[in-house]
Amino acid sequence: MSNDNTTVAEIHNFLRSNLSVSNSQVQEWIESNDESVCSGVLHVLLNASNRIEPGFAFREYGDILLRAALGVIISGNKDGEPEYAAYSN
Repeated sequence: MSNDNTTVAEIHNFLRSNLSVSNSQVQEWIESNDESVCSGVLHVLLNASNRIEPGFAFREYGDILLRAALGVIISGNKDGEPEYAAYSN
């Protein structure tokens, strides 16, 4: 697995593009315990899930969404604006 800084850069690059990402890549990203990575995955799932190929089954989607959300909550980050807000639809 890549380091967290590389992973954050990969997520930013994906969100800036119109390209798709494999669901295995998203699953790799969610293995991180880094709050920025979890936030990025959460943003991808909520705002760019149509570009994940192949798409996740409903249960897989729910499991990954829950893990990403819990990663952000557990981090305790109470900063104002999330770093991925610029990519919101």
